[in-house]
Amino acid sequence: MNLSYHMPTRVIFGKNSLRDQAAEFGKHGNRAFIVTGKTSALKSGAQADTEEALSMLSIPYRIYNGVMPNPTVANIRIAASEAKDFKADFIIGIGGGSPMDAAKAVALLAVQDLDDASLFKGPYRDPLPIIAVPTTAGTGSEVTPYSILTDTKDETKKNLSHESLYPKAAFLDPSYTEMLPFDVTVNTAIDALSHALESFLSVRANAMSTLITLEALRLLGPCLMEIDHARPVSYTVRERLLFASMLAGMAIAQTGTTVVHAMGYALTYHRNIDHGKANGLLITEYMRYIRTHYPENVLRALDAMSFGNVEDLGRVLENLIPWNDSLTESELEMFSQKTLTVKSVVNTKPAPGIADIKRLYKRALGVK
Repeated sequence: MNLSYHMPTRVIFGKNSLRDQAAEFGKHGNRAFIVTGKTSALKSGAQADTEEALSMLSIPYRIYNGVMPNPTVANIRIAASEAKDFKADFIIGIGGGSPMDAAKAVALLAVQDLDDASLFKGPYRDPLPIIAVPTTAGTGSEVTPYSILTDTKDETKKNLSHESLYPKAAFLDPSYTEMLPFDVTVNTAIDALSHALESFLSVRANAMSTLITLEALRLLGPCLMEIDHARPVSYTVRERLLFASMLAGMAIAQTGTTVVHAMGYALTYHRNIDHGKANGLLITEYMRYIRTHYPENVLRALDAMSFGNVEDLGRVLENLIPWNDSLTESELEMFSQKTLTVKSVVNTKPAPGIADIKRLYKRALGVK
């Protein structure tokens, strides 16, 4: 067996973990720059706990709360300029995937001037140390070397990736997710599901990633079946979702994602569909596509989730993220062409061509 596995982030998981182990911040620098959005860090209590921890350690800090959903390169450059102005020596990302991904790019641009092309290609210097505090259960960014940014020039999302972008530490407190609206809880949970499934079915899957994804899927399947519009999401489910999201992040850090993410980026950029929902709308047809070629792999994933077949999974997803629209012919053509330019397509087994991608879009979303 040949195997390579690397996951250097120190994970601290549990209720009150940030306050209980605040000393971790002091290991990574003396001047902190907090990168976050407008609301989630405040509403969740994560920002208050972080500020309290830094004050207790007498670490000066500055907050940048201007991260937009699906942050653009221009958005990141503004934050990085402020980090340099403050002379920060470590970065703290608080929030969902957007603030954590933004924090990674800020950590890189705070030590190195890179034009837009070089930002996604390198070469890179070592960034400032990064600490991640997730407030959603879905992205897994706290344990990956990826920063997903929106490139307005190419009208798509792009993956900035380098192993130096792994956070040094991550504080995962399920209580930070308790204030999430129902739709955000659902969309982020489906994002985690997408990560786990894509990693498990990836051409780059290995023994370690498979072990991790099967556990993530074992947790996610029952959680998705339990989540219901009619009742609040329990703390137990939120705890399992956050742990599963982390596991799925650890898995894609080894394998990357597949055509699902590549196709979902176009839906997010051009249709403003939440990233997790965009992926979720495609998952059922993706599983059918893979089933045609590798039925035993699909059955193994379904069994881990406690679903009898792809159709059972599809019914759960339809209930959680209903879709009552369709694509135009021009959107179908444009989205399919753009999908082929995304790096993660090559991780799909079997590799889809343009006809396969169009067929997946049509069957998943319909065409006017």
